[in-house]
Amino acid sequence: MDKPCKPEYISRTITEYGICYTFNSPSSQDPPTSLTVTEPGVNKALSLLFNIEQYDYMPGPENDAGIKIFLHNDYKKPRMSDLGFAVVAGMHTLIGIKQIDIS
Repeated sequence: MDKPCKPEYISRTITEYGICYTFNSPSSQDPPTSLTVTEPGVNKALSLLFNIEQYDYMPGPENDAGIKIFLHNDYKKPRMSDLGFAVVAGMHTLIGIKQIDIS
């Protein structure tokens, strides 16, 4: 079932790449909660649409147009320079992930 993304699901952090938007951050919600899915599949997935606004880009470590995605622990600051993966602007991209718990 589709649910709209509410502004309270997103927090902002400044990184070396500029503004980082974190989805589903406990610090962005009051009370802290986590949004989860219980089944795999595209129809159960998180779907995002980004307006890249390349004309507003500022000089930084990369001059590419697109976004960088980094999956991280809820309470850790994103380290965008050495982790994550890039998604080019103007393309449709599907990304599959699987959580592996290491003890």
